Amino acid sequence: MSRPFWVVLGPTASGKTEAAIELAMQFGLEIVNLDSRQLYIGMDIGTSKPTVAQRAQIPHHMIDMIPPDVRWDAMRYARGARAAIEQIVSRGRRPLVVGGSGFYFAALSGELNEDLPPRNDSLRAALRAEVEEIGSDGLWARLALHDPTTAARLHPQDTIRIIRALEVMALTGSPLSARGLTNPPVPWGTWRVVVLATPRNLLKTRIRRRVEDMIRGGWIAEVQSLLDAGYHRSSPGLSSLGYPEIVDHVLDGLPLGEATVRISQRTWQYARRQLTWCRRVPADQWVTADSPAHAAADIAAVLEREE
Repeated sequence: MSRPFWVVLGPTASGKTEAAIELAMQFGLEIVNLDSRQLYIGMDIGTSKPTVAQRAQIPHHMIDMIPPDVRWDAMRYARGARAAIEQIVSRGRRPLVVGGSGFYFAALSGELNEDLPPRNDSLRAALRAEVEEIGSDGLWARLALHDPTTAARLHPQDTIRIIRALEVMALTGSPLSARGLTNPPVPWGTWRVVVLATPRNLLKTRIRRRVEDMIRGGWIAEVQSLLDAGYHRSSPGLSSLGYPEIVDHVLDGLPLGEATVRISQRTWQYARRQLTWCRRVPADQWVTADSPAHAAADIAAVLEREE
């Protein structure tokens, strides 16, 4: 592909989805999801997936790939996303990669080492036992002490990936962030990366409003349907940001107001870590806008200038 393809990164609630739709419509692009939670089938409201109407309007890839009880990792995502990009390019179309998952972007762009040790069940069992004693936050704090770069990419409640990072460190003697580059570089041409930022106070407000909108929009019923289908709180999908609190509300009677506050707080903490990660990405430019429409226009101007 002679023309570069585009990547839009940014924290949760920054307006990436809406801006991406505008860009895709304007330039005839197909969107490749870079959100690890949107891979899960049946988890639509709590992951803020593009609507059915939006997906009918613009082709989307790497969405609704796996049920909530299946574990995926960054390398598996990268292989799927690369195949999707190759297929898009083969049809003479252009991909637009959109999301905020640091590990997944690192894998897709060739920054993660694919030659990692296999899972060690006894070590994982020991780490899960520690979670019962000190909580996921405690385990994350340990990871942050020894591998702050990896910890900055992860939510303190992302137990699965925290355990994996500690497992790799225990088995190899080096942090996950220090692993060398073995994943081949992207074969489709040049990246053009823009980070979509939002003023902190506005982002905080958007997060709170979005959590409230998702609850009003049926998030509780969505979680109840997943539980009724046989998934449980330890299913990988239901460990996604916000879902544990809704599960606690449904199963344990956690007051909805308290659940809402906890989700908003943890989402804000996650967004701050995403911004920290974004600062390390070699982006062509950061774009700050007060609305998705303005963001799309500003991103388009940057990307067209960079071609």
